[in-house]
Amino acid sequence: MDMVKKPQGLSGLITVFIIIGIAGVFLTYRAGGQNTQQTIDNIALLQANSTYMLKDGKFVIRDGKGATCTVPLEAGTGDSASYFSDKAVYISDEVTAVAYGGTEADSSVKILVSDDKGKTWSSTRVAEAGADHAGTKFLGFLSKKDGWLVTAGDVASGSQKNRVFLTADGGKIWSEIGNTSEAYPHVVTGAGFASPTTGFLSFRYDSDADPVVYRTQDKGKTWAKCAVGLPPELKNVNSYPTALSPVFHGASGVLPVAMTDNDTGAQTQIRYITDDSGKTWTFDKKSLPQ
Repeated sequence: MDMVKKPQGLSGLITVFIIIGIAGVFLTYRAGGQNTQQTIDNIALLQANSTYMLKDGKFVIRDGKGATCTVPLEAGTGDSASYFSDKAVYISDEVTAVAYGGTEADSSVKILVSDDKGKTWSSTRVAEAGADHAGTKFLGFLSKKDGWLVTAGDVASGSQKNRVFLTADGGKIWSEIGNTSEAYPHVVTGAGFASPTTGFLSFRYDSDADPVVYRTQDKGKTWAKCAVGLPPELKNVNSYPTALSPVFHGASGVLPVAMTDNDTGAQTQIRYITDDSGKTWTFDKKSLPQ
């Protein structure tokens, strides 16, 4: 209703700014909603009770709700330990995946991925394992699109080479991003990612009294050791710690650590938690053995 004459073009410019502002808010809200919807709660999977097995000569996966599907890989043996020794299996409502191969008998590392709970599968060759093989694998997804794979080769004198791969298209293409050969070339016992750029490798007890975990925040270009110390209650116990695979839902994460008795070999499990994508880890006192 303002009848005062304005400089020519000013009202149009204001209108453009308003439109841009509204569009920006809308896109931010929409993107945030999509990210929340697509992010997989890998922490919840710790309690999901999903499993896999050989049944009647077939590779069968059962999710935490009891639904089953058959993986299109020939068994060729009834020995479960031998059959699954080169495989990593990931089971969630959003993505089901199996990494396999990279052995002396089958040098190619391959991945089968399903986004419809095993009704259909896509197959991808990730890489050739090379002379060190890739019998040990860790596999996971952050969403239907973003996933990671860590392979580790033969162990020699406590050392083990590893390779880290990422996918951003649901497993169709995998890119190798790096390894910890310079930072800490020892036996890998776990792996996990909090985001497409922030990942973790856990290692077997060597000489460090505390759990050993290395973190990258630049997509595998550099790795730094995390400060994960044993609590005072466990400093003098007759056990040694082995960090396992950390799991995340957004910035929140859980790091399980196996405590193995030096005399009996019996294991208990403790855990650490984070709310800043693994920059800092805090011991969860609720996990202390009773």
